[in-house]
Amino acid sequence: MAARNLANVVRRNIYATLKGLAAHLDIKMRDFMAPFFIAIAGSTSSTPVMNSMAIIGADMTLTRLRHAVDVLGGLGKKKLKKLEKQAAELPDFLAAE
Repeated sequence: MAARNLANVVRRNIYATLKGLAAHLDIKMRDFMAPFFIAIAGSTSSTPVMNSMAIIGADMTLTRLRHAVDVLGGLGKKKLKKLEKQAAELPDFLAAE
């Protein structure tokens, strides 16, 4: 029972973070999630991608996202540094919960 509760918390946190980021970037959730489906599941439709992320865990999720970025041409050091700075300035999307 505790494992099921933990899994639900993880999925809710993933959803809250992705929803908050989409809202922050002013992108509709459906449009925002499309690249995540491709990167995580390998197709444009699958089981809920947040569930997949929870099941495969943070390490594998990040590995798949990094691979997707690399397939698209990767990021130069300058762009990566800019994105890291922007990420550090993002609000804590879980704080509102």
